[in-house]
Amino acid sequence: MRQELLHEYGLNELGILINAKDASKGVKYFCPGCNAVFILKKSGNTGSGSRRPHFAHNTAEHICSYESYLHKTFILRTVEFLKDRLKNNQPIEVHWACNICKMQHNVNLVGFSGVKSEFSLKERKPDIALFDQSGNVIVVIEIIYKHPPEDGAIQFYRKHNIHVIQIIISSENDLNNIEQKIKKPTSFDLCILPKIPQAPLLVPALQKRRSSNGIPSDLLDNPNKYYSHNGKFYRKKGRSRLL
Repeated sequence: MRQELLHEYGLNELGILINAKDASKGVKYFCPGCNAVFILKKSGNTGSGSRRPHFAHNTAEHICSYESYLHKTFILRTVEFLKDRLKNNQPIEVHWACNICKMQHNVNLVGFSGVKSEFSLKERKPDIALFDQSGNVIVVIEIIYKHPPEDGAIQFYRKHNIHVIQIIISSENDLNNIEQKIKKPTSFDLCILPKIPQAPLLVPALQKRRSSNGIPSDLLDNPNKYYSHNGKFYRKKGRSRLL
């Protein structure tokens, strides 16, 4: 017998994610992964051995992969989080270890104008797209449960100067840890130094931290005066070339 999965989130008829503990009997809910009807299972019991409130598919034969549910729900939860932060002008911090300059970077993504899930770029449809003030996609977020983005997708993003944040998820626990998963993603292919700016929108956030981590205080204003070597920055002398 196929083990019943205890889905924590379901979609209401307006397409809004609802936690099972906040759901009401007699209301229709749907699976975020396959859009099939969900059954709310909420006994009200809280004692030992009782199950937590959850959603389940309405037939034992219904096949919906846990991967589809988890992947789609995490996308929706992340979009909700980002939209709320942008609307309220609250910080969206991202910290990562750069694979290019080998330094620790951090930026604030609050300056983006919008966020959409599964936005079509004709050849590609990233899980989440972030837009600049001109309506251009400059950062995408790919959510990984088992399968990383195809090489063709990464090459497409690079060709179009779109930076990629990758976030690996493993269980429903991640659905309630969105801020931390964004703050410390699995990878971010943006190197903010020494070529500045790769993404002009991110520069204001960098201005606040340019004296930290051994970065010269005037590096952002005068990047051509410096060269990098082994993750450190040195002022050029005369005609010193970039190492």
